Amino acid sequence: MHAGITTTLADSRTYEGPQSVHICHRKFSDSLETYGHEPIQLVFTDNPRGDKAELERLIPSLRKEVILVPNNSSLPKFETPDDWSLIKLSTAYQVTTRLKSILDDVAGLPLSL
Repeated sequence: MHAGITTTLADSRTYEGPQSVHICHRKFSDSLETYGHEPIQLVFTDNPRGDKAELERLIPSLRKEVILVPNNSSLPKFETPDDWSLIKLSTAYQVTTRLKSILDDVAGLPLSL
């Protein structure tokens, strides 16, 4: 079986509400299992603590090998090097385009280091 990365972006603030997005996640997860693909391993959300219980209920694979981030991290604040540039992505198109670029860049990398 070919290993790959699938990216789906969905705005949880749709007029139908976040439940419609959660239903899509569940159906997507079921389809992956039905057709013999690996389960969902990663979900991005703007409200991780608020969405956690519902996403884990709908997508049980998200409960595997979880490393929790503490509320008050003891890590130093991340500072970007001077030679980096920061770009604020403010539209779905910008985010999708940037993610596609990243996925294209990693597509040629070996699956294990």
